[in-house]
Amino acid sequence: MKISYRLIIITFAVVLLITVTTNLIYYSTTNNILKKQQESNLNVAVNKLQFFYKSFNDSLKNEFNNFLTSKKSLRNFDIENSILDFIIVSKEDNSTSPINYTAKDKVAGRFNTNIEIRNLFENSPDLISLYYTHEQNLYLYGKVINNDFLDRISESIQADIVCYNKDSVIAVSNKDFNFTLLDEINKNIFSDKEKSWRENESEILISKIENISIQENNSSKFALFINSKELSEFRFFSTSLLIILVVTGILLSLIFILLFTSKLRTQISFLYKSAEEAAKGNLETRVKIISKDELGKLGLAFNNMLSELKRKHDDEREYTELLSLINQNPSLEKISEAVLLKILNHTKIRFGAIYLIDENKLRILSSAGLNLPKNEIELSGNYKNCYDSKNYSEIFYREEKPKINFGFSEISIEYQLVYPIIYNNSIISLIEIVSESKPSINIAKYLEKLHDQLALGIVNSSAFERLSVLVEQLKELNITYENQNRQIKEQNSRLLELHKELKIKAYELEKEKKNAEELTKVKSQFLAGMSHELKTPLTAILTLTELVKRNLSQEEDAERLSVVSRNGKKLLSLINNILEFSKIESGKIEIKAEKFLVSEIVNENIEQIKSLINDKPIAIKVNLEKEYEVLTDKIKFEQIINNLLSNSAKYTNAGEIRINVTSTHDKILRIEVADTGIGILESDQQIIFEEFKQLNSNSKMKNKGSGLGLSICKKYVDLLNGFITLRSQLNLGTSITISIPNIIVSENKNESAETLSAVSSEMNILIVDDDDDTLYSISEIIRTMGFQFKTAKNGVECLSLLESSYKPDLILLDIMMPIKNGFDTIKDIRSNPNYKSLVVYAVTAHAMLENKEIVERNGFDGIITKPIINEDLEDVLIKIFQSK
Repeated sequence: MKISYRLIIITFAVVLLITVTTNLIYYSTTNNILKKQQESNLNVAVNKLQFFYKSFNDSLKNEFNNFLTSKKSLRNFDIENSILDFIIVSKEDNSTSPINYTAKDKVAGRFNTNIEIRNLFENSPDLISLYYTHEQNLYLYGKVINNDFLDRISESIQADIVCYNKDSVIAVSNKDFNFTLLDEINKNIFSDKEKSWRENESEILISKIENISIQENNSSKFALFINSKELSEFRFFSTSLLIILVVTGILLSLIFILLFTSKLRTQISFLYKSAEEAAKGNLETRVKIISKDELGKLGLAFNNMLSELKRKHDDEREYTELLSLINQNPSLEKISEAVLLKILNHTKIRFGAIYLIDENKLRILSSAGLNLPKNEIELSGNYKNCYDSKNYSEIFYREEKPKINFGFSEISIEYQLVYPIIYNNSIISLIEIVSESKPSINIAKYLEKLHDQLALGIVNSSAFERLSVLVEQLKELNITYENQNRQIKEQNSRLLELHKELKIKAYELEKEKKNAEELTKVKSQFLAGMSHELKTPLTAILTLTELVKRNLSQEEDAERLSVVSRNGKKLLSLINNILEFSKIESGKIEIKAEKFLVSEIVNENIEQIKSLINDKPIAIKVNLEKEYEVLTDKIKFEQIINNLLSNSAKYTNAGEIRINVTSTHDKILRIEVADTGIGILESDQQIIFEEFKQLNSNSKMKNKGSGLGLSICKKYVDLLNGFITLRSQLNLGTSITISIPNIIVSENKNESAETLSAVSSEMNILIVDDDDDTLYSISEIIRTMGFQFKTAKNGVECLSLLESSYKPDLILLDIMMPIKNGFDTIKDIRSNPNYKSLVVYAVTAHAMLENKEIVERNGFDGIITKPIINEDLEDVLIKIFQSK
C-alpha cells in the first residue's frame, strides 16, 4: 500500500477517533450532570412526600375527631364534603364484620354489613386506613388511593408517584401520560437486582418509599419516579452532532492531506528510489532533497550514510587487498615491498620506506624514491621521537625544507610522516612517507586502519625468517646429533657390558658384606665372652691386691703390689676400651638419659687415675666453681671423662693435670682436660681421634696405647650432640675440650659428699657368685668395711637363704651363673611379696649388655661391673644405705 493511502487512512482514523472520543466525553459528562440533577430533584420529592403524607394523615385524624365531637350519627355525617372516603364502626372485641358504616358514593360499592373487615382490607390494598377505639367501639376510617389522589400528590411534590403492592401497580399519577411507561416502571419496581439509575440506560428515575405504610400488615408501598425528557432530547442531539462532526472531519482531512502532503509524498518517493538503488549495490546514488523539514533532514542523513558505507566498503577492499598481499608474500622483504607499493598508490605519493627495528637500529626492508644507505640507520631525530613516544610524527615543512638529492637533481620536502607499527606494546617497525606537497588525504588515519594486520604480517614474517634460520641450524645440529647418537649407541653397548660386570661385582660385594657382618657378630660374641673370662680373674687380682696393700707393713712389698695393681688397672682400662669400641662398631649404642652431678663423675675418675700417677711428680688441679646437675647418658659421660684423664695420666711424666668445668650463657657445658705432657705433633693432630692410630710423637714412650681412647671419646661426644676440640704443642702439653649443649638442669654451690662413716656397720649384705675367687674378693672388701655378710654360689642357694627368713639389706647378684642365673633369680625375688622390696644390684663382667637395659627390664636397682674396685663399692654402699 502506498504511503499516501496510508496517510489518508491514518488521518481518517485519527479524525474519527478524536471526534467520537470528544463526543463521548461531552455526552458522558453532560448526561451525568443531568442525572445528578434529576436525582437531587427526586430526593427533594421524597422528602416532600413524607411531609405530605404525614400532614394528610393528620388531616384525616382531625376530620375524624371533628366527627366524634359533633356527636352526629353516621347517617347524618356529610361524608361527601369530607376528606374522608369512609368510616366503619365495629365492636372492639369482634372485628369480624362491621355493625355500621358510611362511604362516599364512588367507593360505597365496596362496603356492606355482611363483609368481613379482614377480607375488606386484604382485597383493597388501595385503602389508607386508620383506627380509633371509643366507647367499646372500633372506628376504622381513611382514604381510597386512586389516580386523582395521586395526581394531587404529584402536583404537590412535583414528581410522579405510583402505588404498588407485591403483585402489581395499584395506581399511578398522570395516568394518561405515564400509561406507556407502566411496563418499564414495573420492570424497575419488581426487579430482584438493585441497579442504580446510572447503570441503566432507562430515562426513568425511581425511588421506592420504604418508611411509609399505607395499612398495617399490608405490603402496599409508594414509589416516586421522574421521566426525564431532557435526557431523551440530549441523546438525540448528541447522536446528530456526532454524525455531523465525523462526516465533516473526514471531508476536511481528505482536503488537507491532498493539499499539504504533496511535497512530503514526493520526498518519500525519492527516498524509496534511492534505497532501492543502494540495496542493489549502487552506493553512488543520492537522494534529491526538495524540503527542509524532517524528511529533508532524513534524506541528508541517508546520503551521509551512503557516503560512510562507500568509505567503509573502500576500506574493507583495501584491507582485503592488504591481507592478500601479506598471504601471497611470506618473506619479510616481499611483504614490505608489496605493502609500501600499496600505500604509495593509494596516497598518490612517490616517496616512502619501511624499517624494521633491531636493537635500537633501523633495518631497511623496502624503500621507494629515497636515497638511503645500504647499511642500518641509527635510531635518531624524528625516528627516535616516534619510537620514544609510541605515536606517529607528522611534520609540515614551510621554511628550511629538507631536500632529497638524486645526484642530477633534488626535490624539496614539504611533508614527512613517521608512523610506528606496535605489537604487544612494543614498536617493531616504522613507516616513513615523504611528499614534496601536502597530501590530499589523511595518511595517518589510513595507516591506522591497516595497522593491526600490518603488525601481524611483519611479526609473522619476522618469525618465519627466524624460523628459517633455526631450521637451517636444526639441520646442522641434526647431523651432529646423528653422529653423536652413533657414538652413544657404541658407548651404550660398552656400558651394558660394564653393567653386567658391576652386577657380578655387586653380588660378590653383597656376599662379602654378609660375611663381614657375620664376622662382626662372631667378634662381638667373642669379645663378650672374653670380657667375662678376663674380668673375673682380674677382679680377684685387683681386689686382693688392694686388701693386701692396706695391711702390709713392709714398704718394698707394698711397692711391688702397687705395680701389680697399677698394671691390672691398665689391663682393665684396655679391656674396657676394646669392648666399648666393639659396641660402637656393632651399632648397639643407645642414649639413656638420667640426672647426675658432674662433680661426682669428676671426683670418681680422679680417684681412679691416682694409681696411674703415684710414682710421678704430677699435681691434679680441679676448677669446679659450681655444682652442675646434668641430664644425659651417665655411663657415656663418665667414659669420656675417664678416657681423657687416663690419656693425660699416661702421657704426662711431670707437671700437672688440670680439669676445668664451666658453662656458657647459652647453657653449654664445657669440660677442659689439660696437661703438661709430651704434646702432639701438628701432623698427628689430624688423626688423633681415629681408631688404632699410633702417633709419631709417642714413639719414645715405653708403652704405647691401643689408639682407642680418644676415638671412643670423639664418638661418644658426637652421640651426645656435642663437639670436641684439641690444642697441643710438642713437649709443652695438650688441652682437650668437650662442649655439650642442652644438658644442664641446674647450677648450685658444691656440697660435701657423704662418707662411709655415716653408714651403720650393722647392715647385712648377701653376695651371690659362682666364682670362688670373686666371692672371696668381694667378701674380703665388705668384711674390711665392717659389714656383715653371707654368700651363695647360685640363684637356688640365694632363694633358699631368703626362704629361711634371712633378710639382707643388700644383695649383690651375679648374672652369669650355673643352675639358676641372675635373671631368673631376680624374677623370683620380685614375684614373692615377702622380699620383693629388697635392694638387689647386678654384678657382671659381660661387656656387651647395656647396663640400664638390665636394670629397667629385669627389676635390678642398680649394677656393679667387674672387676670391683674398693672405692666404687664404697660409693655404691653409701648411695644404697643413705635411704635406710
